[in-house]
Amino acid sequence: MDHPSFARVWRGLGTVLLDAGKLDEARQALGASRAVSAGLEESPWPSRVDVMLAEIDRRQGLFDDAMTRLKAAEGKFGDDPSWSQRWAEEMAKLTESLKPR
Repeated sequence: MDHPSFARVWRGLGTVLLDAGKLDEARQALGASRAVSAGLEESPWPSRVDVMLAEIDRRQGLFDDAMTRLKAAEGKFGDDPSWSQRWAEEMAKLTESLKPR
């Protein structure tokens, strides 16, 4: 189950679950996608999945984990500028979450 197609399937499922607010299930699916895609040489997908996992971390109050993921993923998105934008938006949301209330 380490074929690149499985990474895409897990990522698609994780995206649907994340959009539905099923964060634990989304984390499992995206974790599986990341594990498979991490073995793909020079693939931008592990970092892209890390942005989605950072969103889950943030939404579950795991701010340190979210920051670690985002810092590690920064600038590793390949030639799709929408992922750089998504990273920046997630970083802004995380930074806002860290502000004292």
